[in-house]
Amino acid sequence: MNDILHANIFFFITSVAVLVVTLMLVVVLWYIIAILREVRRVAQKVRTASETIESDIAYVRGEAKGYAEKITGFLGAALGGFFAGAGATKQKRRSSPRKRRKNETKSEESV
Repeated sequence: MNDILHANIFFFITSVAVLVVTLMLVVVLWYIIAILREVRRVAQKVRTASETIESDIAYVRGEAKGYAEKITGFLGAALGGFFAGAGATKQKRRSSPRKRRKNETKSEESV
């Protein structure tokens, strides 16, 4: 009978230990789930902020290109006029050959 009593005590202690470990795991998983939800919220905020920053950078880049074109045009006109007066020659633009109309033929050109 002594062996059966020891076995019952062992199974009782083991059952209590399994319940305690299971409760601890449930609490730990509860906190992990809460942390993962918070991480998801932070990731969403980072995503929206990065999209906003991306659009802001695109806007600033477009504005910078516009200002660069204006400055380049101004400097080109100012310095181009300065250097043109010093003896630089402008390149002449070649005229393109005249395009034929649909009703024109080669025989009409020779007449």
